[in-house]
Amino acid sequence: MKKGKGWLLLAIGVPVIIGGYFVYKYFFPMGKKKDVSLPPPGAAPKPALTGSPSVFPIKNGSPKNDLVKQLQALLGVTVDGLFGPKTQAALFAKTGKTSIASQTEFNTVIAQLSSAAKASTNASMADKLVSDWNSNTALRLIATTTVQALEVTEDAYGALTTTGKTINLLPGYTYNRSDYVPVSSTQQGYLKFKVTMGSAQGLYKVDASKVSVG
Repeated sequence: MKKGKGWLLLAIGVPVIIGGYFVYKYFFPMGKKKDVSLPPPGAAPKPALTGSPSVFPIKNGSPKNDLVKQLQALLGVTVDGLFGPKTQAALFAKTGKTSIASQTEFNTVIAQLSSAAKASTNASMADKLVSDWNSNTALRLIATTTVQALEVTEDAYGALTTTGKTINLLPGYTYNRSDYVPVSSTQQGYLKFKVTMGSAQGLYKVDASKVSVG
């Protein structure tokens, strides 16, 4: 009877011990696995992933992008982000370019177009100011902020050259209508006006956005 119990215990115990060993090995492996995703000490880091491919050169047929939209807004064409024949023609008309090769060139073109747009807006303001002044004899020149006017000479073709002489127009002061006479706008967005009396007598140009009539 004792001999039979011994065999029974042995038959049950051995599988339990072996099974326990494999369970232990599974949950508690010997040593730590090496993380192969990490670079070895001292190794150079991997370069960051780049974004979408460069949009340059921007030219006829370029993929739709926001840079083209910014360009189109200043060119006065449909803003859809697609650089087609109309955008190319408008770019050529205003800059002499048919494409833009780099970010640096793009920045230069945007600055050029922005400056031209401001000049055009200011020239329109100057034209309206002169028109209002001519249509109402009660109006006089007024500076909306302190602004420096530059004396100029004008050649037969209408080109202006500064003389180096300046006068300051001050806000809150209404200038005598007979002494300060608005003449016309300039392509660069200035108001051209005459000073007819005193030591400041001469022809001047001033930023049209900084003056008005009232």
